[in-house]
Amino acid sequence: MGGSAIVKDNTFSDNVAYQRAGGITIINAGSATNIDGNIIENNSATGNDVGVGGILIQGNSAVVTVSNNRIRNNGGSSGYGGYAGGIKIRNNNANIVIDNNTISDNTSNSGIDIGGCGFGPVGYATITNNTIENNIGSGIHIDGDYSHTTTIHNNTVSNNSSHGISLGSGGVFIVEDNIVESNSGWGISLGSGVSGAGNIISGNTVRSNTGGIGVSDRKSTRLNSSHIPLSRMPSSA
Repeated sequence: MGGSAIVKDNTFSDNVAYQRAGGITIINAGSATNIDGNIIENNSATGNDVGVGGILIQGNSAVVTVSNNRIRNNGGSSGYGGYAGGIKIRNNNANIVIDNNTISDNTSNSGIDIGGCGFGPVGYATITNNTIENNIGSGIHIDGDYSHTTTIHNNTVSNNSSHGISLGSGGVFIVEDNIVESNSGWGISLGSGVSGAGNIISGNTVRSNTGGIGVSDRKSTRLNSSHIPLSRMPSSA
């Protein structure tokens, strides 16, 4: 997909795809694109490189906005980190705004997965006002883009089977005013690759997780007025 589009008020369900998303696939969007008000459920995808149940956005050079959607019960798999149940973003060249969606009960990797999950592709986004719950894997997982800032603001991230918010590597992260609760891993996890100056964790409520916040490199991260227990990750984490 190379031009602009509005994808609005549709239902995508029970689709099976290969090397793309079962729900919506946006590749190389060159003009502003909006995905708004859709129901995306019970889809699946597989692939050698990429397989996403819900929404795949890759290689865009203009802003893509994903808002007011219900994304649930989707699953994806691939051999090289290009998979997610809910939303997958990678190798984007312009911002992606993910706002006011419900992303729940997806069955692989993460509710939102950005980057390559350790396999090379990177990404960044603005993630605001979403409910992300009951997904397999982390609620949000990001392998960041060293050239850009990812903002995660005013989301509720709960009851996911791994970390609530997992920041794996790269980029600058601003994580503010989120409720992160009852996840099976850390509430907020900052891995050893998160070493750029300017990371801010502020104003979050992090409670009833299997750990509060884990930071591998405190020198590059400012913690301010978050209601959290703080721990340094063990070297094997």
